[in-house]
Amino acid sequence: MLKCEKCGNEVDIGEIFCQYCGTPIQIVPEYNPLEDEIETSFKEEKKKEELQKQEERKRIEIQKRHQRQKIQRILIGVVCLCVVILGFSIYRVYVQYQKVHSYSYQFQLGEEYLQKKEYGSAVKCYIQALSYDRESIEVRLSAIKAYKALGDYNRAVELLLEVVNLDPQVEYYQMLMEACELTGNIDLMNRILKENQGNAIGEALSEYRVEKITVNLPGGEYHDYLDITLTSEQKGVTIYYTLDGSQPTKDSTPYTNVIRLDKVGTITLRAVAINEAQLAGEELTQTYIIKLIAPDPPEIFPESGKYEYSKKIELSVKEGATAYFTIDGTAPSKENGYPYIEPIDMPIGNTIFSAMIIDKYGMTSSVVKNYYECFIEREFSYDAAVIKLKNYLVSIEMMTDLNGNRGNGEKINVQFVSLSQIEDKECYIFILRRTVNGESSVLSDKLYAVTTTQGDVYSITKGLDGTYSFIENTE
Repeated sequence: MLKCEKCGNEVDIGEIFCQYCGTPIQIVPEYNPLEDEIETSFKEEKKKEELQKQEERKRIEIQKRHQRQKIQRILIGVVCLCVVILGFSIYRVYVQYQKVHSYSYQFQLGEEYLQKKEYGSAVKCYIQALSYDRESIEVRLSAIKAYKALGDYNRAVELLLEVVNLDPQVEYYQMLMEACELTGNIDLMNRILKENQGNAIGEALSEYRVEKITVNLPGGEYHDYLDITLTSEQKGVTIYYTLDGSQPTKDSTPYTNVIRLDKVGTITLRAVAINEAQLAGEELTQTYIIKLIAPDPPEIFPESGKYEYSKKIELSVKEGATAYFTIDGTAPSKENGYPYIEPIDMPIGNTIFSAMIIDKYGMTSSVVKNYYECFIEREFSYDAAVIKLKNYLVSIEMMTDLNGNRGNGEKINVQFVSLSQIEDKECYIFILRRTVNGESSVLSDKLYAVTTTQGDVYSITKGLDGTYSFIENTE
């Protein structure tokens, strides 16, 4: 077997090229000891060189590995240093972030802005602080100061509501009421007073509370017109009222004087007292039902019977009412009756005295009647005096007959007035009453006297002092 001189690969006999490296094969004799020695020496030398190269390569490889490890250590150190620096930076940023975004930092910063009167900036800090501690009363109270300084009392009220919900102290409620008063939030103030009625907070807020209104007459059914008086013991309040059932407000009618209820039907009075802070007290509501009824008829004195002349007839009339009467048996009214002013002389003879009352509301009573027989004991009787006067009136054509008829459809009635002394004569005094188309009137210029002794008829006059004087004797 041959070997390739270059690569040492065994070559089969007959081959002229090395199958491994392609080197031409030199055909030599099979054995030459010198050549073997030279070849052996060459191989050893070559092997030595190869070992040296391997050692050199190994040394170089070790140097390179050491150099790579050094570079790696350096890189690792640099990376670690960068990581440390970055971590420290991140930590510092985190710490600063946590500091800036903390309740205490934002609250303290807000306090500094508040001291500098930079109220807008202070509010921003307080809002930020509240985002970290939503239960804080301290920051809300400081924010309220800032909002008040900015004139934003509505926001101050909102925060104070949160404060009293968190801690319902009297001091905080007082602050809330003051802020509500500045904003005119009357509804909230009334709600607070109503919710705290009867407790310590309500007692502390008593200066805002409006006392109840009192009324002189309770609601109910009445048969009279009413004068209603409203009263509040509290100073500085104004009472407003309505009579149509609507809710009273400060735009309603202010109470200044007695309220007159002067119509029939149902009237609902609603009233409320409002103080200087525009707070309303408890509403007063009273319902009045007014039903007018006919008054009782008057009482007549004396009772029916027979009486001697000079007896007076009297009527009992309630205040505010007017009585009307007749003495001819007809039913009295405002139109055809005599108004009763004072006791009247009982007419001579048989009289049907009728009376009724019209009260101050125009309601009319029923008619009552008494029957009287009044007589006069004189030498010349009363009946004779009446007949004699009528005969005289017929003679002068004042009447066409003794019944008082006249040709023009009128009628004359002789009416007794009184017994009076004229000069030295006692006389029956008469007036004449004319009736036309149902209308009756007194003929004031026609006065007559008939003496009680002889029955002499006289025309008379009545002086300003009420005394009578003879004009002429008609005989």
